[in-house]
Amino acid sequence: GGIIGNLESDNSGVEITNNENYGTVTVTAKRSAGGIVGRTCSGGLFKDNINSGNIENQSQNDDAEAGGILGENEDDGITMSGNENHGNVTANKMATGISRDFIIHLRRDLFGKISSLSASQRDRITEASLIPRLTTDTYNVHNMVDRMQRLGIRAPIMLLGGILVSLTLDPVLTLVLICTLPLLILVVVWSSKKGVPMFTAVQEQQDKMVRKVQESMTGARVIRALSRGKTERDAFGEINDELSEKQRIADTTMAAVSPLTGFILNAGLAVVVLVGARRVSLGLSQPGSIIAFLSYFTIILNAMLSITRIFVLYSRGSASARRIESVMKESEDLLPLETEKTLPASAPHLVFDHVTFSYHHTTPNVEDISFTLDHGQTLGIIGPTGSGKSTLLSLILRLYDPDSGRILLDGVPLTSCSRDEVCQ
Repeated sequence: GGIIGNLESDNSGVEITNNENYGTVTVTAKRSAGGIVGRTCSGGLFKDNINSGNIENQSQNDDAEAGGILGENEDDGITMSGNENHGNVTANKMATGISRDFIIHLRRDLFGKISSLSASQRDRITEASLIPRLTTDTYNVHNMVDRMQRLGIRAPIMLLGGILVSLTLDPVLTLVLICTLPLLILVVVWSSKKGVPMFTAVQEQQDKMVRKVQESMTGARVIRALSRGKTERDAFGEINDELSEKQRIADTTMAAVSPLTGFILNAGLAVVVLVGARRVSLGLSQPGSIIAFLSYFTIILNAMLSITRIFVLYSRGSASARRIESVMKESEDLLPLETEKTLPASAPHLVFDHVTFSYHHTTPNVEDISFTLDHGQTLGIIGPTGSGKSTLLSLILRLYDPDSGRILLDGVPLTSCSRDEVCQ
Protein backbone atom coordinates (compact mmCIF):
# COMPACT_ATOMS: atom_id res chain seq x y z
CA GLY A 1 0.00 0.00 0.00
CA GLY A 2 0.91 3.61 -0.16
CA ILE A 3 1.25 6.35 2.38
CA ILE A 4 -1.95 6.92 4.33
CA GLY A 5 -2.89 10.55 4.34
CA ASN A 6 -1.69 13.60 2.51
CA LEU A 7 1.00 16.02 3.51
CA GLU A 8 1.45 19.41 2.01
CA SER A 9 4.10 21.89 3.05
CA ASP A 10 4.52 25.35 1.62
CA ASN A 11 7.76 25.98 3.54
CA SER A 12 9.71 23.02 2.23
CA GLY A 13 8.36 23.20 -1.28
CA VAL A 14 7.43 19.50 -1.23
CA GLU A 15 4.01 18.08 -1.97
CA ILE A 16 3.37 14.40 -1.25
CA THR A 17 0.11 12.96 -2.53
CA ASN A 18 -1.22 9.53 -1.61
CA ASN A 19 -2.86 7.01 -3.91
CA GLU A 20 -4.21 4.28 -1.63
CA ASN A 21 -5.32 2.04 -4.50
CA TYR A 22 -2.03 1.73 -6.34
CA GLY A 23 0.36 2.57 -3.52
CA THR A 24 2.28 5.20 -5.49
CA VAL A 25 3.77 8.36 -4.21
CA THR A 26 4.17 11.47 -6.29
CA VAL A 27 6.69 14.05 -5.22
CA THR A 28 6.92 17.48 -6.74
CA ALA A 29 9.93 19.46 -5.63
CA LYS A 30 10.52 23.14 -6.18
CA ARG A 31 14.08 23.76 -7.27
CA SER A 32 14.03 27.21 -5.64
CA ALA A 33 13.20 25.69 -2.26
CA GLY A 34 16.57 24.01 -2.01
CA GLY A 35 15.69 20.37 -2.51
CA ILE A 36 13.55 17.89 -0.64
CA VAL A 37 13.30 17.48 3.10
CA GLY A 38 12.29 13.90 3.71
CA ARG A 39 12.01 11.44 6.53
CA THR A 40 11.35 7.75 6.38
CA CYS A 41 11.28 5.10 9.07
CA SER A 42 12.12 2.13 6.89
CA GLY A 43 14.21 3.17 3.92
CA GLY A 44 16.92 5.58 2.88
CA LEU A 45 16.68 9.27 2.14
CA PHE A 46 14.23 10.68 -0.37
CA LYS A 47 15.95 11.96 -3.44
CA ASP A 48 14.15 14.00 -6.00
CA ASN A 49 14.44 13.02 -9.61
CA ILE A 50 13.28 16.05 -11.53
CA ASN A 51 13.27 14.24 -14.87
CA SER A 52 11.06 11.29 -13.99
CA GLY A 53 9.37 12.41 -10.77
CA ASN A 54 10.06 9.05 -9.10
CA ILE A 55 11.30 8.37 -5.60
CA GLU A 56 14.62 6.68 -4.99
CA ASN A 57 16.15 5.37 -1.80
CA GLN A 58 19.64 6.60 -1.12
CA SER A 59 21.96 5.66 1.72
CA GLN A 60 23.80 8.94 1.86
CA ASN A 61 23.07 12.62 1.40
CA ASP A 62 23.04 14.07 -2.08
CA ASP A 63 24.82 17.36 -1.67
CA ALA A 64 23.56 19.19 -4.76
CA GLU A 65 24.39 22.78 -5.53
CA ALA A 66 20.72 23.73 -5.13
CA GLY A 67 20.81 22.90 -1.44
CA GLY A 68 21.05 19.13 -1.47
CA ILE A 69 18.78 16.77 0.38
CA LEU A 70 18.31 17.01 4.11
CA GLY A 71 17.13 13.62 5.26
CA GLU A 72 16.69 11.51 8.34
CA ASN A 73 16.64 7.76 8.29
CA GLU A 74 15.71 6.33 11.64
CA ASP A 75 16.53 2.68 10.95
CA ASP A 76 19.79 3.28 9.10
CA GLY A 77 20.75 6.07 11.48
CA ILE A 78 20.30 3.82 14.46
CA THR A 79 22.33 1.11 12.76
CA MET A 80 25.19 3.46 11.94
CA SER A 81 25.16 4.96 15.42
CA GLY A 82 25.02 1.50 16.90
CA ASN A 83 28.03 0.38 14.88
CA GLU A 84 29.97 3.44 15.99
CA ASN A 85 29.05 2.91 19.63
CA HIS A 86 29.85 -0.78 19.34
CA GLY A 87 33.29 0.11 17.98
CA ASN A 88 33.92 2.54 20.84
CA VAL A 89 32.78 0.02 23.42
CA THR A 90 34.98 -2.67 21.88
CA ALA A 91 38.02 -0.40 21.77
CA ASN A 92 37.54 0.72 25.38
CA LYS A 93 36.96 -2.87 26.47
CA MET A 94 40.18 -3.99 24.78
CA ALA A 95 42.13 -1.10 26.35
CA THR A 96 40.74 -1.92 29.79
CA GLY A 97 41.54 -5.61 29.39
CA ILE A 98 45.11 -4.98 28.24
CA SER A 99 45.85 -2.51 31.04
CA ARG A 100 44.24 -4.85 33.58
CA ASP A 101 46.29 -7.86 32.49
CA PHE A 102 49.43 -5.73 32.35
CA ILE A 103 49.04 -4.42 35.88
CA ILE A 104 48.19 -7.90 37.23
CA HIS A 105 51.50 -9.24 35.90
CA LEU A 106 53.37 -6.13 37.07
CA ARG A 107 52.02 -6.38 40.63
CA ARG A 108 52.75 -10.11 40.74
CA ASP A 109 56.34 -9.63 39.53
CA LEU A 110 56.87 -6.67 41.87
CA PHE A 111 55.55 -8.62 44.85
CA GLY A 112 57.80 -11.56 43.98
CA LYS A 113 60.78 -9.22 43.73
CA ILE A 114 59.98 -7.61 47.08
CA SER A 115 59.68 -11.04 48.66
CA SER A 116 63.15 -11.96 47.37
CA LEU A 117 64.85 -8.82 48.70
CA SER A 118 67.34 -9.29 51.49
CA ALA A 119 66.86 -7.62 54.85
CA SER A 120 69.58 -5.08 54.08
CA GLN A 121 67.86 -4.13 50.80
CA ARG A 122 64.54 -3.74 52.59
CA ASP A 123 66.21 -1.56 55.21
CA ARG A 124 67.69 0.63 52.50
CA ILE A 125 64.46 1.02 50.52
CA THR A 126 62.28 0.82 53.68
CA GLU A 127 58.98 -1.01 53.93
CA ALA A 128 57.17 2.34 54.12
CA SER A 129 58.33 2.95 50.54
CA LEU A 130 57.71 -0.58 49.27
CA ILE A 131 54.03 -0.51 50.24
CA PRO A 132 53.14 2.60 48.13
CA ARG A 133 55.16 1.23 45.22
CA LEU A 134 53.06 -1.93 45.27
CA THR A 135 49.75 -0.02 45.60
CA THR A 136 49.73 3.67 44.61
CA ASP A 137 52.53 3.53 42.04
CA THR A 138 51.09 0.51 40.25
CA TYR A 139 47.71 2.27 40.12
CA ASN A 140 49.29 5.36 38.53
CA VAL A 141 51.03 3.19 35.93
CA HIS A 142 47.77 1.33 35.23
CA ASN A 143 45.95 4.63 34.71
CA MET A 144 48.67 5.88 32.36
CA VAL A 145 48.64 2.72 30.23
CA ASP A 146 44.85 2.66 30.06
CA ARG A 147 44.49 6.32 29.04
CA MET A 148 47.33 6.20 26.54
CA GLN A 149 45.62 3.36 24.70
CA ARG A 150 42.38 5.34 24.49
CA LEU A 151 43.70 8.86 23.82
CA GLY A 152 47.28 8.20 22.75
CA ILE A 153 46.19 6.63 19.45
CA ARG A 154 43.03 8.53 18.63
CA ALA A 155 44.25 12.06 19.39
CA PRO A 156 47.41 12.01 17.21
CA ILE A 157 45.41 10.55 14.30
CA MET A 158 42.83 13.33 14.64
CA LEU A 159 45.61 15.93 14.92
CA LEU A 160 47.53 14.78 11.85
CA GLY A 161 44.36 14.16 9.87
CA GLY A 162 43.02 17.61 10.67
CA ILE A 163 46.28 19.26 9.63
CA LEU A 164 46.46 17.32 6.35
CA VAL A 165 42.85 18.09 5.42
CA SER A 166 43.28 21.76 6.33
CA LEU A 167 46.30 21.88 4.02
CA THR A 168 44.07 20.84 1.12
CA LEU A 169 41.53 23.55 2.00
CA ASP A 170 43.80 26.55 2.44
CA PRO A 171 47.59 26.13 2.76
CA VAL A 172 48.08 29.77 3.84
CA LEU A 173 45.75 29.44 6.82
CA THR A 174 47.35 26.10 7.68
CA LEU A 175 50.71 27.87 8.00
CA VAL A 176 49.15 30.05 10.70
CA LEU A 177 48.16 26.87 12.51
CA ILE A 178 51.60 25.31 12.10
CA CYS A 179 53.20 28.43 13.61
CA THR A 180 51.49 27.63 16.92
CA LEU A 181 53.00 24.12 17.09
CA PRO A 182 56.44 25.21 18.47
CA LEU A 183 54.69 26.97 21.36
CA LEU A 184 52.57 23.89 22.03
CA ILE A 185 55.62 21.63 21.95
CA LEU A 186 57.36 23.99 24.38
CA VAL A 187 54.43 23.77 26.80
CA VAL A 188 54.36 19.96 26.60
CA VAL A 189 58.13 19.60 27.13
CA TRP A 190 58.05 22.07 30.03
CA SER A 191 55.19 20.22 31.72
CA SER A 192 56.94 16.86 31.34
CA LYS A 193 60.25 18.09 32.75
CA LYS A 194 58.56 19.81 35.67
CA GLY A 195 55.94 17.16 36.34
CA VAL A 196 58.07 14.03 36.72
CA PRO A 197 60.35 15.42 39.51
CA MET A 198 57.37 16.98 41.27
CA PHE A 199 55.33 13.79 41.37
CA THR A 200 58.44 11.86 42.42
CA ALA A 201 58.80 14.22 45.38
CA VAL A 202 55.10 13.73 46.18
CA GLN A 203 55.50 9.95 46.26
CA GLU A 204 58.61 10.20 48.45
CA GLN A 205 56.74 12.44 50.87
CA GLN A 206 53.92 9.92 50.89
CA ASP A 207 56.47 7.27 51.89
CA LYS A 208 57.36 9.41 54.90
CA MET A 209 53.71 9.62 55.90
CA VAL A 210 53.29 5.84 55.65
CA ARG A 211 56.43 5.38 57.74
CA LYS A 212 55.13 7.74 60.41
CA VAL A 213 51.78 5.97 60.54
CA GLN A 214 53.51 2.59 60.90
CA GLU A 215 55.67 3.91 63.72
CA SER A 216 52.65 5.33 65.52
CA MET A 217 50.67 2.10 65.17
CA THR A 218 53.58 -0.11 66.24
CA GLY A 219 54.48 2.01 69.26
CA ALA A 220 50.96 3.06 70.24
CA ARG A 221 51.25 1.64 73.78
CA VAL A 222 54.62 3.25 74.39
CA ILE A 223 53.32 6.59 73.06
CA ARG A 224 50.36 6.49 75.45
CA ALA A 225 52.45 5.28 78.34
CA LEU A 226 54.96 8.12 77.95
CA SER A 227 52.29 10.76 77.13
CA ARG A 228 53.83 11.40 73.72
CA GLY A 229 50.51 11.71 71.90
CA LYS A 230 50.69 15.45 71.25
CA THR A 231 54.29 15.20 70.03
CA GLU A 232 53.40 12.43 67.59
CA ARG A 233 50.35 14.33 66.34
CA ASP A 234 52.48 17.42 65.72
CA ALA A 235 55.07 15.34 63.85
CA PHE A 236 52.36 13.75 61.71
CA GLY A 237 50.79 17.15 61.02
CA GLU A 238 54.13 18.51 59.83
CA ILE A 239 54.60 15.61 57.40
CA ASN A 240 51.00 15.95 56.23
CA ASP A 241 51.42 19.69 55.58
CA GLU A 242 54.56 19.04 53.53
CA LEU A 243 52.75 16.39 51.50
CA SER A 244 49.79 18.72 50.89
CA GLU A 245 52.08 21.54 49.78
CA LYS A 246 54.03 19.36 47.34
CA GLN A 247 50.81 17.88 45.98
CA ARG A 248 49.34 21.36 45.53
CA ILE A 249 52.40 22.62 43.65
CA ALA A 250 52.45 19.57 41.37
CA ASP A 251 48.71 19.72 40.63
CA THR A 252 48.79 23.48 40.04
CA THR A 253 51.68 23.13 37.60
CA MET A 254 49.96 20.38 35.66
CA ALA A 255 46.61 22.19 35.74
CA ALA A 256 48.20 25.12 33.90
CA VAL A 257 48.93 22.97 30.84
CA SER A 258 45.38 22.81 29.45
CA PRO A 259 44.66 26.57 29.79
CA LEU A 260 48.00 27.43 28.18
CA THR A 261 47.33 25.05 25.31
CA GLY A 262 43.80 26.34 24.86
CA PHE A 263 45.00 29.96 24.92
CA ILE A 264 47.64 29.33 22.24
CA LEU A 265 45.23 27.45 19.98
CA ASN A 266 42.42 29.98 20.40
CA ALA A 267 44.86 32.80 19.71
CA GLY A 268 45.80 30.95 16.53
CA LEU A 269 42.09 30.59 15.75
CA ALA A 270 41.62 34.36 16.08
CA VAL A 271 44.56 34.95 13.71
CA VAL A 272 43.01 32.45 11.27
CA VAL A 273 39.74 34.40 11.31
CA LEU A 274 41.53 37.70 10.67
CA VAL A 275 43.71 36.32 7.89
CA GLY A 276 40.76 34.47 6.39
CA ALA A 277 38.59 37.61 6.37
CA ARG A 278 41.38 39.50 4.64
CA ARG A 279 41.80 36.78 2.02
CA VAL A 280 38.04 36.68 1.40
CA SER A 281 37.96 40.45 0.93
CA LEU A 282 40.80 40.14 -1.58
CA GLY A 283 39.07 37.30 -3.38
CA LEU A 284 41.77 34.76 -2.58
CA SER A 285 39.49 32.44 -0.58
CA GLN A 286 35.85 31.54 -0.41
CA PRO A 287 33.72 31.95 2.75
CA GLY A 288 32.81 28.25 2.61
CA SER A 289 36.46 27.24 2.72
CA ILE A 290 37.03 29.46 5.76
CA ILE A 291 34.07 27.91 7.59
CA ALA A 292 35.24 24.38 6.75
CA PHE A 293 38.76 25.28 7.89
CA LEU A 294 37.44 26.55 11.24
CA SER A 295 35.60 23.24 11.70
CA TYR A 296 38.80 21.27 11.17
CA PHE A 297 40.63 23.70 13.42
CA THR A 298 38.17 22.81 16.19
CA ILE A 299 39.01 19.13 15.67
CA ILE A 300 42.71 19.96 15.91
CA LEU A 301 42.05 21.96 19.09
CA ASN A 302 40.29 19.03 20.78
CA ALA A 303 43.04 16.65 19.69
CA MET A 304 45.74 18.89 21.17
CA LEU A 305 43.86 19.19 24.46
CA SER A 306 43.65 15.39 24.60
CA ILE A 307 47.40 15.14 23.96
CA THR A 308 48.13 17.56 26.81
CA ARG A 309 46.01 15.43 29.14
CA ILE A 310 48.07 12.43 28.06
CA PHE A 311 51.29 14.18 29.07
CA VAL A 312 49.82 15.10 32.46
CA LEU A 313 49.05 11.41 33.04
CA TYR A 314 52.49 10.53 31.70
CA SER A 315 54.21 12.79 34.25
CA ARG A 316 52.51 11.04 37.15
CA GLY A 317 52.77 7.55 35.68
CA SER A 318 56.41 7.96 34.65
CA ALA A 319 57.40 9.03 38.18
CA SER A 320 55.70 5.92 39.60
CA ALA A 321 57.18 3.68 36.89
CA ARG A 322 60.70 4.79 37.77
CA ARG A 323 60.12 3.97 41.43
CA ILE A 324 58.90 0.50 40.47
CA GLU A 325 61.84 0.07 38.09
CA SER A 326 64.34 0.86 40.85
CA VAL A 327 62.98 -2.07 42.88
CA MET A 328 62.85 -4.46 39.93
CA LYS A 329 66.48 -3.68 39.07
CA GLU A 330 67.75 -4.61 42.53
CA SER A 331 70.32 -7.33 42.11
CA GLU A 332 69.92 -10.54 44.08
CA ASP A 333 71.72 -10.20 47.37
CA LEU A 334 73.33 -12.73 49.73
CA LEU A 335 74.10 -15.23 47.00
CA PRO A 336 75.94 -18.35 48.20
CA LEU A 337 79.67 -18.16 47.60
CA GLU A 338 81.27 -20.84 45.47
CA THR A 339 83.24 -22.74 48.08
CA GLU A 340 83.77 -26.43 48.69
CA LYS A 341 81.31 -27.69 51.26
CA THR A 342 83.17 -30.36 53.20
CA LEU A 343 81.49 -31.42 56.40
CA PRO A 344 84.00 -32.14 59.18
CA ALA A 345 83.33 -35.31 61.14
CA SER A 346 83.12 -33.63 64.56
CA ALA A 347 82.30 -30.01 63.74
CA PRO A 348 80.23 -27.91 66.17
CA HIS A 349 76.71 -27.16 65.10
CA LEU A 350 77.10 -23.34 65.22
CA VAL A 351 80.20 -21.18 65.58
CA PHE A 352 80.46 -17.36 65.84
CA ASP A 353 84.07 -16.37 65.23
CA HIS A 354 84.76 -12.69 66.13
CA VAL A 355 81.61 -11.47 64.38
CA THR A 356 81.02 -7.71 64.03
CA PHE A 357 77.97 -6.22 62.31
CA SER A 358 76.45 -2.79 61.74
CA TYR A 359 73.11 -2.08 60.06
CA HIS A 360 74.23 1.19 58.50
CA HIS A 361 77.96 0.44 58.48
CA THR A 362 78.69 3.11 61.04
CA THR A 363 78.53 2.22 64.73
CA PRO A 364 78.64 -1.59 65.30
CA ASN A 365 75.40 -3.03 66.62
CA VAL A 366 77.21 -6.21 67.71
CA GLU A 367 80.98 -6.34 68.03
CA ASP A 368 83.49 -9.18 68.37
CA ILE A 369 80.94 -11.88 69.23
CA SER A 370 82.36 -15.40 69.64
CA PHE A 371 80.68 -18.57 70.90
CA THR A 372 80.30 -22.24 69.98
CA LEU A 373 77.23 -24.47 70.20
CA ASP A 374 77.31 -28.23 69.79
CA HIS A 375 74.36 -30.33 68.75
CA GLY A 376 71.76 -30.49 71.53
CA GLN A 377 73.16 -27.48 73.42
CA THR A 378 71.04 -24.42 74.26
CA LEU A 379 72.22 -20.81 74.55
CA GLY A 380 70.25 -18.14 76.38
CA ILE A 381 70.81 -14.50 75.30
CA ILE A 382 69.78 -11.88 77.85
CA GLY A 383 70.00 -8.12 77.40
CA PRO A 384 68.03 -4.85 77.31
CA THR A 385 66.23 -3.48 74.27
CA GLY A 386 68.69 -2.63 71.52
CA SER A 387 71.51 -4.80 72.83
CA GLY A 388 71.57 -7.00 69.70
CA LYS A 389 69.54 -10.11 70.54
CA SER A 390 67.39 -9.96 67.37
CA THR A 391 70.48 -9.01 65.38
CA LEU A 392 72.19 -12.28 66.34
CA LEU A 393 69.13 -14.26 65.21
CA SER A 394 69.08 -12.38 61.90
CA LEU A 395 72.74 -13.22 61.36
CA ILE A 396 72.11 -16.90 62.13
CA LEU A 397 69.28 -17.01 59.57
CA ARG A 398 71.55 -15.17 57.10
CA LEU A 399 69.21 -12.25 56.70
CA TYR A 400 72.42 -10.23 56.89
CA ASP A 401 76.07 -11.04 56.36
CA PRO A 402 78.56 -9.92 59.06
CA ASP A 403 80.90 -7.03 58.35
CA SER A 404 83.81 -8.99 59.76
CA GLY A 405 84.35 -12.41 61.25
CA ARG A 406 82.61 -15.55 60.15
CA ILE A 407 79.71 -17.81 61.07
CA LEU A 408 80.00 -21.58 60.61
CA LEU A 409 77.05 -23.97 60.40
CA ASP A 410 78.14 -27.59 60.86
CA GLY A 411 81.62 -26.49 59.89
CA VAL A 412 80.50 -24.84 56.64
CA PRO A 413 80.72 -21.02 56.25
CA LEU A 414 77.22 -19.58 56.33
CA THR A 415 78.06 -17.34 53.36
CA SER A 416 78.33 -20.44 51.14
CA CYS A 417 74.84 -21.63 52.04
CA SER A 418 71.65 -20.53 50.27
CA ARG A 419 68.67 -19.31 52.23
CA ASP A 420 66.81 -22.57 51.70
CA GLU A 421 69.75 -24.57 53.01
CA VAL A 422 69.96 -22.38 56.10
CA CYS A 423 66.25 -22.81 56.79
CA GLN A 424 66.52 -26.60 56.42
